[in-house]
Amino acid sequence: MVIPVSDLIVRGELSCWERVSDAGNRNPRYSCATCGNVIYGLGAYTPGLAKLMPGTLMNTKQIRPDVHIWTSSAQDWVKIPADVLQFSEQPEDFGEVLKSVTSGRQSI
Repeated sequence: MVIPVSDLIVRGELSCWERVSDAGNRNPRYSCATCGNVIYGLGAYTPGLAKLMPGTLMNTKQIRPDVHIWTSSAQDWVKIPADVLQFSEQPEDFGEVLKSVTSGRQSI
């Protein structure tokens, strides 16, 4: 789940570790300091955006994705609405993704 970093509020202590992408970029991941589950990550190619793990949220009933990425590897049971922006793999330009993410802001 990609959201603007400015909208991210985390309660509790986090630990940080880095993952190196196939392209060699260093991408920090922030995990719960108690259980180790990844909460969100940052990427060098998407400044200002956090990749939040939606399963870590207490209430996801109101979430409606604005964009779906890597739909080519979606499970057969995933149903993506036709009117939602979709990319079969990693988009080369995140400009359209960023515009969609920032225009469709939701409170969670």
